[in-house]
Amino acid sequence: MKDPVIDNDGHSYEREAIERWLRAQSSSPVTNEYLSLDMLQPNKELKTRIYKATGKCIDMYWYYVMLT
Repeated sequence: MKDPVIDNDGHSYEREAIERWLRAQSSSPVTNEYLSLDMLQPNKELKTRIYKATGKCIDMYWYYVMLT
């Protein structure tokens, strides 16, 4: 997962995948409740956990965040 996002219900998705999903329908693939792109936020906690588990920096912005 490179760019995790989280919805209001706490479900996490890969940004590219959920954006593709929401272009075809306007509901959560998990709950089938209404979901739109503006309801998604970056999942910083998950991104940090992925970095710590893999040791791989996903992008330069995140590298900066991890150093500060």
